[in-house]
Amino acid sequence: MPETLLESGFPWRALRDVARREGTVKPPIYAMHRWWARRSPTLFRTILAAAALTSGSQENLEAAAASPSLLAGKRVLDPFMGGGTSLVEAARLGAAVIGFDVEPLAAAITEAELAAFGRDIDWTELELELEVLTHEMQQFYPAPAGWQVLHYFWVGSANCTSCHRRIDLHPTATLAADESRDFRVVVCLYCSALHRISFDRRRVDCSCGGRTIVDARTTSMGVATCPHCGSRQRLIDIASREGQIPYRLFAKELINSHDSNVRRFAAITRTDIAAYSDAVLEASRLRPGAFPDGAIPLGRGDGRPQVFGVTRWRDMFNSRQLLHHARVRRRFANLREPTRRYGRLAFSESLATNCMFCFYSPTYRRIAAAFSIHGYMWVSRPTELNPWLLGSGRGTLQNCVRKIHRGTFL
Repeated sequence: MPETLLESGFPWRALRDVARREGTVKPPIYAMHRWWARRSPTLFRTILAAAALTSGSQENLEAAAASPSLLAGKRVLDPFMGGGTSLVEAARLGAAVIGFDVEPLAAAITEAELAAFGRDIDWTELELELEVLTHEMQQFYPAPAGWQVLHYFWVGSANCTSCHRRIDLHPTATLAADESRDFRVVVCLYCSALHRISFDRRRVDCSCGGRTIVDARTTSMGVATCPHCGSRQRLIDIASREGQIPYRLFAKELINSHDSNVRRFAAITRTDIAAYSDAVLEASRLRPGAFPDGAIPLGRGDGRPQVFGVTRWRDMFNSRQLLHHARVRRRFANLREPTRRYGRLAFSESLATNCMFCFYSPTYRRIAAAFSIHGYMWVSRPTELNPWLLGSGRGTLQNCVRKIHRGTFL
């Protein structure tokens, strides 16, 4: 059997640069759902093409890698398919594909990617369900006229074992900062009041009597430090003593309804507290099985997330998020195939940015998804996203649906 181009003469160096460029920008089909080890589509496709060409035919490689019939009549097997890049690229070259993976999510993502080939998907049914859900849920995200809530900010709290005061566990006093716009939003570490100051200011004197340095914090490296007396205690000891460390809602970020570039931060109001209380009541009325409530499997060497009192899947969400997820799950179950497949995929994608394991980046001013560090990182100041915004808001349900819509146009 003659050598293939893959075995002899493959242009690795040239493709290395292509793969690096694709590391952050990939075709929309691969953005439908996050996968933690995406490989370069161009690299996969070129490897497959080179395997079908004989050695010495490098000048034919580019045309072969673009041929929709190059692998017609052949089968491509990937026993560890992950996010499905190899199979999608093989299918684009005309191959029949077979894939396996121990991770069910990998199978769901790959099936959705492959199912988009040659399908004319009617999104009307899904759009109608989203309209109904938006109408049902918007009461739980109140905002002043002309504004919408983009983010809610929660903070863990604990009793100081020395001075017995209740302290908030802020990972940094700076909530948001923008040097180009010359502002910084600082949280008082003593009472959690918000202060907007110029970017270069280094401290805040609060009306409560506390003085906060902008880069100070009350929790760092798993240890909480009382701002009043300086006493230190480990977060896992707090969780062991109090159970799951409780959160309280203290701030929100609003976005202008007419200009998404205009945002402002504000303290939580009685209206916000009442809306969340209503969501808690509605969530308590959900039937058993409305959302998964099993135990999170043990096995991590560091004991997370169980050492922080997070032992069941539902513990990763607050009540408003559980209500949102339960209603979306119920409504999407009524969709017909293939729309239901893509609705569920969008729902799955949105879970990573709609849970209490998300945090806010002060400088990027956006939410960071759960598992962005590939592990259960307990967040002392989680950020709750308003999942019903379209356009603004990283990982809202509406935006996840839009990503999938784009991905199905191959």
